[in-house]
Amino acid sequence: MKIKDYLLLGFRNIRLYKLQSIIFVIVLTIMLLLGNVFLNFSYTVNTYYDNVAKYSVDARSRGVHKGFSNGEYYENFPYDEVINNVLTYDHVIYAANSDYNIVNTNIDLDVIKDKDNLLYLYPYMKTYPEKLTYGRGVENDNEIICPRYLGKTSPIKTKDDLIDMKDYFNKEVPFSFYKIVFQDKNHTNNIKLDKINFKLVGIFENNPFDNDSYSRCYIDSNLAEKLYEETKIVYTEEYLKAFNMEICYGGAAADFIVDTPENFKEVYKKLEEDGYDVGNGYFIDYNWANAMFNFVYLLFFIAFILIIFTIGIYTSINLKKRKTDIALYKTFGYKNKDIGRILFMQLLILFLISFILNIIISLVGIVIGNNIISYYIELGGFYLTISFIREVLYFIVIMIVMYVVFKETCNSVNRLQIRNILKNDL
Repeated sequence: MKIKDYLLLGFRNIRLYKLQSIIFVIVLTIMLLLGNVFLNFSYTVNTYYDNVAKYSVDARSRGVHKGFSNGEYYENFPYDEVINNVLTYDHVIYAANSDYNIVNTNIDLDVIKDKDNLLYLYPYMKTYPEKLTYGRGVENDNEIICPRYLGKTSPIKTKDDLIDMKDYFNKEVPFSFYKIVFQDKNHTNNIKLDKINFKLVGIFENNPFDNDSYSRCYIDSNLAEKLYEETKIVYTEEYLKAFNMEICYGGAAADFIVDTPENFKEVYKKLEEDGYDVGNGYFIDYNWANAMFNFVYLLFFIAFILIIFTIGIYTSINLKKRKTDIALYKTFGYKNKDIGRILFMQLLILFLISFILNIIISLVGIVIGNNIISYYIELGGFYLTISFIREVLYFIVIMIVMYVVFKETCNSVNRLQIRNILKNDL
């Protein structure tokens, strides 16, 4: 017999046992979907970490302050000492004077829709924390390093709200600077300073949906100090009196960045033990994450066992219901292997229908889920995804199970005798 003959007989048998076939497809599709969810959960989380979280400066940076410790106030504590001390810690790859992060800045391109969309300009140092995708580090005061994506507007919701800075690589990009003066309770004066054209010499990957990460650029450290003096916010005495405020000076602060988010908690604790005040933030509990992954793998294993059980139950019921057909096949001279292939083809067709439905439902669910995440849940850069490599492996493993079922079906057919079948029917 040719494959075409097996297919025709397989479809004929499905039509003859339509209700049984529909129930099997529904149950098997549900089991495959459960397995798919658990199989791709860890892949989705790991993809988020590899492509987004580990690039997020917010996940591995914090401000550290030396000003108050055990009730003692360190007046005018030197900034350089804080920076140099912090850089001696394991896993710390960058530290800079917090005051030199110029924020009264925006990129002056025509595609920018929101002119108040401010940037952070950090001083570039040899301990630069970002991995460059294109270009090199800053060597002159007219050069800048930017993230791959910057926002045309704020907040960023879709890719249409982004500028791909690769289009400006090795070109001059204009930046505008402002000095903000709080004059009194009702008046604020924004003084626009001279525009500066920077040559974009380096680009690093970033999470464009992280409001901190996407807005960081790096310039020459000496220029950063100079621009800070020109752009720092000014509060008049009248403004301070109106809000009953006062400006306190003393102490020193630095922004530090560690190499990976996993090492942040260790550095955080060590700084606190050494008398530094460290800014609050979130930590990723990797022990909990690993335990969760193990639990998900256990659920996938259970779902896989249920898939095998479903296939086994269907095959067993099919054999019992088809005994008369099997007897007829044998009467007309069909070999046991041919009969097994006919039964297997019926199972294979139903499995392929279930697997295709499982993939379609999974992809539709991903699209709907990502739309919900994009519009209703603030998880910057997190999106549901599917691993087609895992899907192929998933398919192959189940096909191996199906082959085992085929061999067992052939053995079952071989054990069935025409005389016994007809005797039981009579």
